Amino acid sequence: MARASKTTSPRPIDEAVRAKVQQLMPDADLTAVTVIFNLIRVANRIGQDFERTVHRADGPSRAAFRVMFSLWVVGSASQRDLARLSNVTAASMSSILSRLDGEGLVRRTRENDDRRLVTVELTPLGLKQVSKTFVAHHARERQWASALGPAELEQFSDYLRRLVVHHPDSVPPVEGLRPQGRGRTRSTSKGLSS
Repeated sequence: MARASKTTSPRPIDEAVRAKVQQLMPDADLTAVTVIFNLIRVANRIGQDFERTVHRADGPSRAAFRVMFSLWVVGSASQRDLARLSNVTAASMSSILSRLDGEGLVRRTRENDDRRLVTVELTPLGLKQVSKTFVAHHARERQWASALGPAELEQFSDYLRRLVVHHPDSVPPVEGLRPQGRGRTRSTSKGLSS
């Protein structure tokens, strides 16, 4: 099967997605559909690749690395803030931190005023591990990013930041869709920052 041009022709799957969506919703924004469809595809593909080529080979899981990387960047954080920064659920965060704490990579400290609050920080061993893993992680980032030129990367990075800031929670809900708030059944999916 001949490959479509990298820059001008949509891939056959894009055309199939557009055709199906248009059948269902003739007035659908097909550009928005394919942008988000491909963004999710590439995020999943990159996440799987990093798990296979970097994280399984060099220590902590990708989720644990995101937690450690977040701590490396901010220094220390409450468990709740760390979950948000790392795009990890509260339940997963507890499990990840227990494992990292058990391996001596993080230290958890309960606040004196409110024992429910836990502050997390990297240990010297954790700092050494996240630094080592990041070297391999960044080498893989560069390989993935090499598909775009420097100016394209800056522009793409700006677009992604805008999407992060402008998420569905900040816009009015779509008519006919039930908002997903506390106490309601929520589907779980991996975040795009994997």
